[in-house]
Parts: sequence; C-alpha cells; structure tokens
Amino acid sequence: MRSFALAPGGKRGYALYSEARHHEFWEFDLESRSVARRQRFEGRPRMGLPTSADGQKLYVYVAGNTIDIYDARTLEKLRTVEFDEDMPLGNVVVVPGGVAP
Repeated sequence: MRSFALAPGGKRGYALYSEARHHEFWEFDLESRSVARRQRFEGRPRMGLPTSADGQKLYVYVAGNTIDIYDARTLEKLRTVEFDEDMPLGNVVVVPGGVAP
C-alpha cells in the first residue's frame, strides 16, 4: 500500500496499491474490518491520496503538476486539474468553491 486516507466519519478508508505498472484503489469498510472493493486505475510513479472534506471525492497527486479527481462512490475518474508548477511533496489543501487569486 502506498497511501491511506480516512474518510470523514471514520467508517471508510481508501488506499493506493501500486506494483510496477499495476495500480489499484482499495476501499476498506472499517466497521467490518474488510476490503469492500478493489479497482484498477491508471496511476503514476508517486502518489498521495487525500479525501475531500465531505468524503465524496478522492484526490491523487504528487508526481507532476496535476491532481486527478475521482468519485469516491464509483472510483471513476471525474477530471484532472493542471497547475503551472509541480506539486509539493507535502500535504495538499483543497478549498471548495474558492478561486485562487
């Protein structure tokens, strides 16, 4: 597992599994202590995984200048947001509804 993110409420968790060119989302049901779902996706060499404040979106970031946004319910990719510079190695803060100055 590469990165783990706890969803708001603490009942669900998400992780990234990565091996060579094989990448998967893992969704955990923390109440039953089981893997609820696994889904393959197109990953990147280095990945971080925070959830949105409402738990409805997953953000994959780190390598490069983009954040890939996924729907937490379906694990389908919604869109990619591109920035002018590479992402920092630290945490990412996503502010909903705001526009950067």
